[in-house]
Amino acid sequence: KKKKKKKKKGVSGTEGEEAVQQQKNLNNDYREVYILECVGLFGRDIMGYYGGACLPTTCECHTFASWKFGPQQSIPITISELNFDDDHTGWGWKPDTSKLDYMSILTPVHPIMNCAHNVIRPTFDLLHRELCAGDAIVGKLAPHVSNGRVISIDQWKMLLSRKEFFMDSRACYIDVACSASCPQYRRIWLLFFFFHLLLLFFFFF
Repeated sequence: KKKKKKKKKGVSGTEGEEAVQQQKNLNNDYREVYILECVGLFGRDIMGYYGGACLPTTCECHTFASWKFGPQQSIPITISELNFDDDHTGWGWKPDTSKLDYMSILTPVHPIMNCAHNVIRPTFDLLHRELCAGDAIVGKLAPHVSNGRVISIDQWKMLLSRKEFFMDSRACYIDVACSASCPQYRRIWLLFFFFHLLLLFFFFF
């Protein structure tokens, strides 16, 4: 008998929901390792190419190649300020919840077709909570930046500037910047980033 080809598991759908619930029950020490394991499987095409996640470089290149900026360039706002019903923030649209498209809040661009979307609600809720928690931590660490705003407008423009080197598929780049209130804290954060980069390489390669 002809063997049936084993279907690859995806991180979306029922299996994705189970993975999210499992991740929520883990303690903080192992949670990051579990996430990196998922990233490693995703990178090896074991869990599907676009199974509920997408590569940041792909999003960035596609966004800048497709997004026609209007007369006034949109400036990102903090997550806590999001209001889908308010046009003056530049976010006056709603995700297509009829098709379970919740992900657009995480990579918000216009038009919505350029967004990563179509994730299940537990995944959306988890990512949104983690982003809000990170935003709150950064706000406490740097309340003096830009009159209370964590990131200034000029810094946002630098973040969103077109990076041509991402277009070169023959090379790999890692650019990590770290700042802190004192040299001691900066050294701690540098060691933290270095350790997690090693973990990332370990699971990918």
